[in-house]
Amino acid sequence: MFYNVKGFRLLVLLAFFAFGQNGSYAQVFAPNRDWATSTQYVWGDEQDSVFLYFSTAQDPVLGELRAQFSDSSAATYTWFKYNENLPIGQRFELLSEETDSIATGLTRGGYKVLAQRISDDSTEVYTTWIMIDDVEIESLVIWDNQCERLILEMKTLPLNSWDISQLFSYYDLSIPTEQERSILASGGYFSNNQFSSNNVDVQPTIPTLSSSPFIYIEYENELNGTIHGPLKDATYTIQVTNPFGGQTLQATTEEIPAISTTTDFDIWFNEGDDLLPDWQLKDGDYVNGEALLEVKLEAKPENADSVIWRIINDPYLFARGRDSILWKDSSLFSSVFEFYPPKELMIPGVYSVESISLNTIAGCRDTLYKTIEVDTSFIKMEAIPNVFSPNGDGVNDFFVLKEPETNVMSVKHFKISILSRWGKQVYYYSGNPKAWEGWNGKIDGDNGDAAAGVYYFVIDAIGWDGKRFRDKQYKGFLHLFR
Repeated sequence: MFYNVKGFRLLVLLAFFAFGQNGSYAQVFAPNRDWATSTQYVWGDEQDSVFLYFSTAQDPVLGELRAQFSDSSAATYTWFKYNENLPIGQRFELLSEETDSIATGLTRGGYKVLAQRISDDSTEVYTTWIMIDDVEIESLVIWDNQCERLILEMKTLPLNSWDISQLFSYYDLSIPTEQERSILASGGYFSNNQFSSNNVDVQPTIPTLSSSPFIYIEYENELNGTIHGPLKDATYTIQVTNPFGGQTLQATTEEIPAISTTTDFDIWFNEGDDLLPDWQLKDGDYVNGEALLEVKLEAKPENADSVIWRIINDPYLFARGRDSILWKDSSLFSSVFEFYPPKELMIPGVYSVESISLNTIAGCRDTLYKTIEVDTSFIKMEAIPNVFSPNGDGVNDFFVLKEPETNVMSVKHFKISILSRWGKQVYYYSGNPKAWEGWNGKIDGDNGDAAAGVYYFVIDAIGWDGKRFRDKQYKGFLHLFR
């Protein structure tokens, strides 16, 4: 080293801000650099330059620096390179092979140059940093293909993606600890990316790649809150825009099979009869109907090869000795889509319907619950009239239950007898109360008109839940007017 002692002492005290004897600064340029910025040291108005070069495996590039004495005087040059493995304060090592004003073939790191003017030995010092952007995406591959999520790994060169920031770091020479700092924005090297699938049915979200090479592809099932992976086979592409304006990086997977599954199903009620069914779709996760309830379950899973059904019994009925599982079934989804639990099982109660979709090859499953309430039996008192006038005027011509669709529910057996005031039966019906057309005021239904006056009715009914309807409120007087 051939700078004078006075200049050396000043260098030690002020690190990279060292002045020469005439108070000027050396000048360092990188004419061929592809991108440049400055350091962000903690203190001082003066910052060092950062020069960045783009390099690829096909076109490798090394850095080049050119130094010049401030007034262009003839000078000799001594170059040093920063070595972070040495003790702080001793990290600049002499580059004995670099003695010219131009230093070539430079790898990434910090560099210091001492320019000593030949005429009077005045010394100027300057520090700068070189960075080489030779980042490549080597491949995008499967890390793990789980039922809950697909995990891809982005493999990068020359370092794993979580280490990439090391390539774009310098050391803060303005503080005693010489802390490492990065020129990358907070999102990291890969923050400006596009992640896509070739399948329009698989729309992954943009991944966060600032600290991990792993890309998680997962979705929330809005029906039950579970997390699942893709439901369709697809290839995936990651495309990264270089943060310094260089080439765009890209990698694509092979086609990855979807192994996840999700379940869904519809519940239908037959609101007709056995001979003429009228299936009505019931919306919602909690539906209700009347016993005996004829139900159709329609499976609607995705990426499944089979489905399992269970109807879990009403807790009250289970406590009274019935099985915990009311009904179960399973089938290959490809051959059976609709399932019909026996309607004689659907007596009044609250039942949980469980549907499990299976991808048996992958071992993935998804479960969804909906609730069916079969209404408890009742015959409302307001359904029973106490007067009618069978005179053929079309108004109140029948003694019949009022609004039976809402006032009568889940009745298994229904009988009604109508007696004269002397106790003689004049009318009798047994059957479905909702199908009962009522008494038309004729004796035994068609044997002449019953006389106007007071009659007595007796209802005896049993609900599908075993409730009996024959107490005093189901007996009473009715008035027939003509």
